[in-house]
Amino acid sequence: MKLSMAKPSDGRADYLLPERPPHLRRSEDRILDSDGKLVDTVAGSKHRGLNRAGWAMRVKPPAVAPAASALFEAAQGPRVLPGTYTVKLTKGDQTYTEKLEVAIDPRAKYSAEERKAQFDLAMKVYKQLEHMTFAVEAIEGVRDAANSRAAKLGERVSKNDPLRKQLEQLAADCRYAAFQNCGHQRKAA
Repeated sequence: MKLSMAKPSDGRADYLLPERPPHLRRSEDRILDSDGKLVDTVAGSKHRGLNRAGWAMRVKPPAVAPAASALFEAAQGPRVLPGTYTVKLTKGDQTYTEKLEVAIDPRAKYSAEERKAQFDLAMKVYKQLEHMTFAVEAIEGVRDAANSRAAKLGERVSKNDPLRKQLEQLAADCRYAAFQNCGHQRKAA
């Protein structure tokens, strides 16, 4: 198999897979930064012949809570900084690598320092989204556990039982906490 970059500015890798081994499944091709740290993964192909793997030149998307998924295109990560990246394609037991140079568009009206400042800010928001998502998932886990335990009490415990009321209140508080964690404010009554 031969790996060649079609046009490095496009973030596409063309490669020839002369035959398709029977055990070969679709692979995840990896994009690494200059330090060898994983930046993103790209779905590879399992087909024989000429193949193309495309990369949007972005960091992998952050984990986001469902309520925040529409927030500032959170479904995609920030654009990567200019620099040298490595495309690592793994097919079967063979690995192929190729360098990919990401450059600033020469028509851009911003400097490399301004682009770095923008990236740093985007990554700060990225990390906050992931932190928020972790918190929301933890809160939802407590809420679901409280609801489950209240449901297990069933008919054998009255609706006015103190334990049932505490579990229902905990579930309600968790719903509110998750809602607040996504940046919403409770309307004044």
